[in-house]
Amino acid sequence: MDPKLRQALRATLDSVWKVVDIAMQSVEPKSINRPTMREVVDELRQALTMTDFFSPIVHKAANNYTPSSINFDSIPPI
Repeated sequence: MDPKLRQALRATLDSVWKVVDIAMQSVEPKSINRPTMREVVDELRQALTMTDFFSPIVHKAANNYTPSSINFDSIPPI
């Protein structure tokens, strides 16, 4: 396998596992064990930066959001 492709796939898998990890933490039964929204946003930003899968435009947009600035009603469905 091309080393660049292998590196890109590794970064993509690592970022997916980071998203899974924060999602699992977010559904803990006791609220004290759940991450704050700030922690969730920071972890998701970090997951985005771990891979080149997303365009620089997405990276820039992600860095402009804070938990209080996100209007979830305006986010289009996937």
